[in-house]
Amino acid sequence: MKRILPYLILLMFLNSCAVKTPNKTTYTLEPGIFRSTYQTRTKQTLLVSAPTASPGYETKKMLYNKKPFEISAYAKNQWAGPPAKMLQPLLIQRIRDTGYFHAVVAPPISANKNWLLKTNLLELRQDFTRSPSCIHMAIQADIIDKSNNNVIDSKVFTTSIVTTKNTPYGGVIAANEATRYLLDDIAQFCVNAVVYMNHVAQLPTPVIPAKGKTYAQRHSQTVLQSLRRRANAENESNVIPANAGISIGLATTHKPLRSHHDEKHR
Repeated sequence: MKRILPYLILLMFLNSCAVKTPNKTTYTLEPGIFRSTYQTRTKQTLLVSAPTASPGYETKKMLYNKKPFEISAYAKNQWAGPPAKMLQPLLIQRIRDTGYFHAVVAPPISANKNWLLKTNLLELRQDFTRSPSCIHMAIQADIIDKSNNNVIDSKVFTTSIVTTKNTPYGGVIAANEATRYLLDDIAQFCVNAVVYMNHVAQLPTPVIPAKGKTYAQRHSQTVLQSLRRRANAENESNVIPANAGISIGLATTHKPLRSHHDEKHR
């Protein structure tokens, strides 16, 4: 008994010092997605690569800040997985729902892929420097021509959604709403970019004379004006800048803070 007693005391001491892992509540990104079918449909395929994340946002921890430049994580609340990884199937489904592309696929599917969409999660955090708190979300999207690996357009999409409650769950609801807005924007971005490039491909190749600089400039302006008319007639959402070259220059939409109160009165 005397030999066992020291072991029992040691076991009791270790048990009292043991750190219990708190139970964590897990959340997902599952925004409501609405179908919007295009009347015209391309026979081309879009490949959606796995989204990446900026440093600090590769984790499944739910992040927030109470001071500028500060990032903290909730102890008892987390995402089901890194948000960047959860975005890929959502992006694929949302772009499919436009009905514009023949197919929208993810690696490693082997198919004739015409376009590649790369995305990077720049930010997803709950900001408590204001009251009520709000969710800030930002995603960079690049669409690439697979025939030559040229980037034909690149945009950063941002939004901020006011939370209904200053709680982790309030942040989850706002994050899902922010995701829905950005998915809509990125899907439209992809369609607009491909519509533009398909118009460019259909234009006749000009025959430039020996002294072709002046002619080339005149022809470029004429083509651009014709392209604007055709693009606007087919898709009113196309935005073509005055100085557009081969690359489309769609304007990034910086949305104001949205709140659930605003949504009810729309």
